[in-house]
Amino acid sequence: YNFCCEAPDLPRAFLLATVCREAVSIVSKQQETKTYGRVTNEKLVKTWEALLRKLRVCLLISIRLHGELPGSFPLTIKNIDDGTIFSVFDWLARDEILVSQDQREINSLEVACFVSKYSFDPSLPEGDSPARWRLLQEACVAAHEGFDDINPFLFDKDTPGPLILYLKTHNKPAFLAAHRTLLLSGMWGRKPQLFDDLENCVLVIRMLRETENQSLASIVALEVWQSQLRPI
Repeated sequence: YNFCCEAPDLPRAFLLATVCREAVSIVSKQQETKTYGRVTNEKLVKTWEALLRKLRVCLLISIRLHGELPGSFPLTIKNIDDGTIFSVFDWLARDEILVSQDQREINSLEVACFVSKYSFDPSLPEGDSPARWRLLQEACVAAHEGFDDINPFLFDKDTPGPLILYLKTHNKPAFLAAHRTLLLSGMWGRKPQLFDDLENCVLVIRMLRETENQSLASIVALEVWQSQLRPI
């Protein structure tokens, strides 16, 4: 169990956890019969099922973002549970930029995902059905094939969506906009000859200033100035 939580090789960790879950299920059913219910199959298997759901989310995030995560720490359950290494908002912001860099489209995307009745959490039992498993797999395939064929604003039960559709509790536009601003400024800093990223960065800050999040906009603008503009 601890090995699967710490393993950076997510596909192998998922396979190992699946085998362990089946083994525990077989043995616990035998013990449940022998002990007349004092040892329950459900209780012993539940721990491994929860682990498999966590690994499912890790795989979804890793494949959607092409494995390009900030920092030097690998994406593992242990590192995510630490709470100080990774930011879910950063993941969602990166995924949004992959879908579109038009900030108005992204705003519409966030609204569509928030109200979508087809949203579900893959870390919960509601994501266990074969149909939803297939949908998550298609969302991963879409990330590798490109997003040209995906209309992110017309979701139905058979259409894969972006990460924000599946991590709905973190659909907070102001925080996501702040992270997108920092990501876009960093992209421009690496390729300063391309001004589209800088223009999009400025547009997000302006949109933040037009809401009640003016203080957040000021903090983000200062960070962009200090990290990208001032060194020039």
